[in-house]
Amino acid sequence: MMHMLLLIFPLASGIFAGLFGRKLGTFYSGLLSVYCLFYSFLLSLLFFIKNVIHPTLDLIELGLWFSVDLYDIHWNFLFDSISITMFLIITFISFLVHLYSLAYLDDDPFLNRFLSYLSLFTFFMLLFSMSANYIQMFIGWEGVGLVSYLLINFWYNRYPANRAALKAIIINRIGDFFFLFAILLIWTFFGNCDFLYLYNLSFSENNFHFLLNGVAFDGIMLISFFLFLAAIVKSAQFGFHTWLPDAMEGPTPVSALLHAATMVTAGVFLVIRSSFFFDKGYAITSIMLLIGGITTFFASFIAFFHFDIKKIIAYSTCAQLGLMFVACGLGHYILALFHLFNHAFFKALLFLSAGILIHGTNDEQDIRTAGNVINQFPIIFYSFFIGSLSLMGFPFLTGFFSKEVILNSLLVSLRCNAFIALWFALLGTIFTAAYSTRLLDFLFFKPMTLPNNQSVYFHESSRAELLSPVVILTFASITVGYFTYPIFLNADSTFWKNSLIEHHLNFDFLYTELLSSYNKLLPLVATILGVFFYFVYEYYMRLHFNSSFFILTHVNTNIVNKLHDLQSLQFVQRAFFFDYIYYIFLVKPNLSASYNIFYRLFEKNIFELFGPEGISRLFAILTVEFVLNSDEESEDPIAAAYTIILLFYFCAEFVLY
Repeated sequence: MMHMLLLIFPLASGIFAGLFGRKLGTFYSGLLSVYCLFYSFLLSLLFFIKNVIHPTLDLIELGLWFSVDLYDIHWNFLFDSISITMFLIITFISFLVHLYSLAYLDDDPFLNRFLSYLSLFTFFMLLFSMSANYIQMFIGWEGVGLVSYLLINFWYNRYPANRAALKAIIINRIGDFFFLFAILLIWTFFGNCDFLYLYNLSFSENNFHFLLNGVAFDGIMLISFFLFLAAIVKSAQFGFHTWLPDAMEGPTPVSALLHAATMVTAGVFLVIRSSFFFDKGYAITSIMLLIGGITTFFASFIAFFHFDIKKIIAYSTCAQLGLMFVACGLGHYILALFHLFNHAFFKALLFLSAGILIHGTNDEQDIRTAGNVINQFPIIFYSFFIGSLSLMGFPFLTGFFSKEVILNSLLVSLRCNAFIALWFALLGTIFTAAYSTRLLDFLFFKPMTLPNNQSVYFHESSRAELLSPVVILTFASITVGYFTYPIFLNADSTFWKNSLIEHHLNFDFLYTELLSSYNKLLPLVATILGVFFYFVYEYYMRLHFNSSFFILTHVNTNIVNKLHDLQSLQFVQRAFFFDYIYYIFLVKPNLSASYNIFYRLFEKNIFELFGPEGISRLFAILTVEFVLNSDEESEDPIAAAYTIILLFYFCAEFVLY
């Protein structure tokens, strides 16, 4: 029962902060939430250390949920190395975010409600991670989506927050449909949704047929395909990425928790947990490899041209999730989980540091205005600097140990599209270093452009609740990767011994040790090129154009600058007009059909005619004609027609009776 305390503490925090927050008061409800999450983190750490020493697989059964035919679905909870790793990430980041929120939103009258949502967010993500079957996992999947809507829309009186929350939940509905369809296929094909049963099942020569021109569809391939679609929607990959940057309308602690430990990582975890399907679906993993590489480059490229500090970090999350899908596409699920583990620390650090910076500069999020604040924010400068270096994959920081192995694994992979994914990943690495350098330069070194010397009001908070999570995450972003590398990736590690993953088949990335020194240095070279590219672009191409270039090409300087501004502002900053394309081809036709067909035709002219409006008109005419014995003729043709129809109806009923 000790295992279930991990789930009970966040649930109790969410219930007490939400229902009894007013009676307890902000101080005591906040204290209760922080302590509950701290105890959950201690339990997660205890389970993690226990599995490092002696790996086990524990299945906790709490009783029958419901029965379908001969299959009984129980409340089952699975504790193996995969889920325990997720527990450690979720509870650690959530504990720090709860502590951070006490100071960040201390003047908000609805802090209790916010803490309740955060705790429920953690609860549903833990439920999702520890579920032992797909049906129970779907509850956590849906719960995370619901609470993310509530958190993004926490300031519900702001229109951008309303729009962003609706956009997030509507797009994630697509992923929910794909996940549900995959569960139905699993149920149809195997008659069971338990992970232990499916993991130990042989999938060889299993085909089932749809009556579609006599074509046979491989069931494993279909299941893998719909699980993959659900994962890329939840993790905001290329094509479904549009909701994630807009989700920055919520408070900054929400962004840190959503990007580092919950919600968007759920898609990657679904792929890792379903590795026994994807190992047999080679074509799907090939698509996954390509989509992950494209997302890595695409999101990094957009982030380089953006000016909103939170959206830049949001696009960096898309890019890093793309690298995780690249690792899953190569079949290295442990490597993907390792990068997810490392990414949680430096991504939470960047968001929490950005929150303090925004809070201390009068909510200024445009990096072009609030610059040169290194003296006002010394601690945030060092934390942001460490987080950015770790994001870039600087040697011996946390992000380096997983990112380098992913890129080197692409070099040794024999897959046909690994070469294409490698180039996309390398370009993404270059632009990751470029936008990280750009962020540091704009925020801390460039001159400020705010009028009236507003910088005198800028200050770094001295509250321990704000700074202590940042300091802890700074040390974690330096050391965690080094100390956990032997646990995750060493060939002699026993950590994955009893987990539901084919770890002995996924260690071919150890061939990266046979790479030459020049190839091993390729990720570092890409990072250095990204830093160099930023300075060339910013200080030479834009600010100090060589005049001889314009003489040779006979192009006016103003025209080139206008074209450059048009490209960066209209095309790249608007994310290649994905939102506009979706509006033209999906949203607008649906709205038009909904209004002209379903509303104007059916609802107004059919349903209301033979529904409440028609009945009210009928009774009006009957009252005038028959009850009051009025001699006036009715001029309402609709009511008259309705009367005739009802008369025929009553006559038919009488005859049939």
